[in-house]
Amino acid sequence: MSDEPINQEPAATPVSREPVAAAPFAVPSGALETAPKNNRTLWIVIAALALLCIVCFCLALAAWRVIGNNINNLGLNLNLDNPGRVTGSTTSQDFDASVQVNDTPTIAINLPFADVRIETGAAGEVAVRGQMVVTDNTNASSALESLQPKISVVGDRVTISNDWQENLNRLSTRHDLEVTIVIPSGSGLTIQMGAGRLLINETQGDLKINMGAADVELRNVEVDKLLNVQTGAGRIIYEGAVVSNAAYTFKTGAGAITLSLPANSSFHLNASSNVGNVTCDFELSGDSGGRNLVGKSVQGDVGPNPTATLDLTSAVGQIEIRRVP
Repeated sequence: MSDEPINQEPAATPVSREPVAAAPFAVPSGALETAPKNNRTLWIVIAALALLCIVCFCLALAAWRVIGNNINNLGLNLNLDNPGRVTGSTTSQDFDASVQVNDTPTIAINLPFADVRIETGAAGEVAVRGQMVVTDNTNASSALESLQPKISVVGDRVTISNDWQENLNRLSTRHDLEVTIVIPSGSGLTIQMGAGRLLINETQGDLKINMGAADVELRNVEVDKLLNVQTGAGRIIYEGAVVSNAAYTFKTGAGAITLSLPANSSFHLNASSNVGNVTCDFELSGDSGGRNLVGKSVQGDVGPNPTATLDLTSAVGQIEIRRVP
């Protein structure tokens, strides 16, 4: 036997029987940042929708209050809650009155409610005509007397009004008032009405109109410097030219505004709706308008060297500026 040592293989390292831990899951780059951003965007959208619902509810409530105040409190008693309480016969009566005036008087119209039409007539005369209808189970003649428009003249100022404000307690009366007012060309008009409808056709002279709850329609009116129309609830329609250096203001709390203007019009436009769209057929230069979730605003110039201004505002309702031949 040899004395040389026997070569021995080194002992193998024992294999571990413990389970090998899995490699940690690698999160894609930016994923942790994207998720919070998506959640934040979702909450912003939810908050905006909630705010929109609140705004729409408040505006609808305000519009209803305006309409209710002008219908019920101003004497236009439609008995919406109890329509059966009004009984009695219906009585109608026509009226026709006129006064002599200076060439271009200032005319003030103050009626709690009515359907009113205003047009141009002969120089030197203001005429008021129309029809009244009442249903009263006690005293129709007194109701008609209070309802009839009356004309008063002081200097060059003419006032057209009635006494219905003193008869707001007539809860048993249904009533209608249709009035046509004919004025000289160039007369200035100031109109204050609660409820109804107003149509002004082919007049010349400045206009200032304040309505509670009523539609306003203006056709081919020509102003010198000012046309101001405001209504708490109702549509505003204007068809006609835009006069240089004149200021036009149309404002409604709840309702659409529609303007139909000649193709050669020139003006600076400032239009906005809190809840509603704004469209303009004219080419605008320098447009600086914007849009939010439910509304829109438009500002800019139309035509060369505009000197007239158009300010249009609707809290709830669309605004449309049409270009006609």
